[in-house]
Amino acid sequence: MDVNPDDSPFFPPELERRIFELAVPRNAVSLALVAKRTYHWMIQIIYHTILMEDALCSHFFLLAIHNPSLFIHTKALCLWGDFTNYALSTILRVCSNLEHLALWNYRGKTIPREVGAFPSLRSLSVNLYSSGKLDETLCHFPFINVTHLDIGGEFHVLKDIESGNFPRLTHLACDACGKLGEQHTLQLKKILENIEVCVMKGELSTYHHGTPIQHPKVVRIVEPEQVESGWLDWVEGRASNIWALGQRELLTKRRIANA
Repeated sequence: MDVNPDDSPFFPPELERRIFELAVPRNAVSLALVAKRTYHWMIQIIYHTILMEDALCSHFFLLAIHNPSLFIHTKALCLWGDFTNYALSTILRVCSNLEHLALWNYRGKTIPREVGAFPSLRSLSVNLYSSGKLDETLCHFPFINVTHLDIGGEFHVLKDIESGNFPRLTHLACDACGKLGEQHTLQLKKILENIEVCVMKGELSTYHHGTPIQHPKVVRIVEPEQVESGWLDWVEGRASNIWALGQRELLTKRRIANA
């Protein structure tokens, strides 16, 4: 600990910041009000992850973006619900530094162009429904840096992966209860040649003709009941996230195969 000229002791800024960071997330807002320097530390944590569970949340969010500079700190965004195309596009434009994006139960006519505009985006979780008016493919723009893709619902997104929209993809997750047609099964097997693991989520495993796909890189796990908890596990780096569970299951599968 250093000493000021007036003999008043003080913590080095790095140590003080570390102490404050250990006190979050419960106290982040209160700690931001302690001093100007702590505000700058805490604001990065407060806005790091945003979870919107319905369209009403988006209404309040749009009212809050009078200071869009705050949202440059947002690295993880989860939108759950049937958001308007305008609201979704506006939110995505403001959160321009996303690394993790989840779009769940979205039934818009198209997925906005902004989804494919994040150079730093590393993981994408999206539910797709053929019963809605969604375009045939996920989008028409390459996700150059996405390595982790989690899809629920329909499997037409496999067409995008095969065509090279996800050139750095290493981890793929799909719903185990979804049915794969013969064409999709062939597409998935081709994708498996270039990725590390494919996680099938859920208890059921009913694919084309009722036969589960067999492949050394395919594993099955059961997601937590609260799917947003599973997504937050991944964003916050906890060992219980589906990708870590999938990798462990894959290692177990390989050990059994080599025994």
